Amino acid sequence: MRLHFHRPIIGVLFLLAHSAPVSAAGGAYAVDDAAIGAVGDCQVETWVSSADNGNRILVSQPACVANFGIPVEITVSPQAVRTDGDWAAIGGLQAKSVLIPVEHHQVGMALSVGTLVDFSSGQGVQTYVNVPVSVHLGAQLRINLNGGWSLDELTDVHHATWGGGFEWDFATALSLIGEVYGQVGNDGDHDPRAQVGVRYSPSDTIDCDVIYGDNVTGERAQWLTAGLALRF
Repeated sequence: MRLHFHRPIIGVLFLLAHSAPVSAAGGAYAVDDAAIGAVGDCQVETWVSSADNGNRILVSQPACVANFGIPVEITVSPQAVRTDGDWAAIGGLQAKSVLIPVEHHQVGMALSVGTLVDFSSGQGVQTYVNVPVSVHLGAQLRINLNGGWSLDELTDVHHATWGGGFEWDFATALSLIGEVYGQVGNDGDHDPRAQVGVRYSPSDTIDCDVIYGDNVTGERAQWLTAGLALRF
């Protein structure tokens, strides 16, 4: 059966394509941070999202940091998406590099660029640029702010993208993560959306997430997400 891409999920896919470095909110969270791992570090993040309208998103997202003169995190993001009863197969590729290391200043900045492609047609879906800024307010609390741009290649519509979130390590191995995010384009403004989750990290190499929230565009469905990240 031929898979077809549906425009109502473009915003969600764009946001999900943002990869997750070590210590970032990461995974199914929309707001990225300004860090990547050391050269040679790799990870795989997998999550399943289910909406109350029957839509589904399944993602497995491997990433590694390589030296291209500067450390760059390369992320591949195959995604299976169900909307209105039909499935689509989407592929993402992203490169991310740190401009200002947060470890040196308590404030960091990074740059990520990426693209999404519809596997069934080979057609480009989305191209984007994102600039994450992170502020460390102590050992337990981090603030992440994002600003960027995306191009919907199916309609040639440009969007300004934005987001803000926090990560609070409120107990041993437990973190509370919340965020609000959205996009503005020449086809009209999109309402801000938000989600909140709890992360359990039994070791430095494993994160388990449960997240509840809504998507950035299309139907205002409520999403429940379960995610697992493994680092090595």
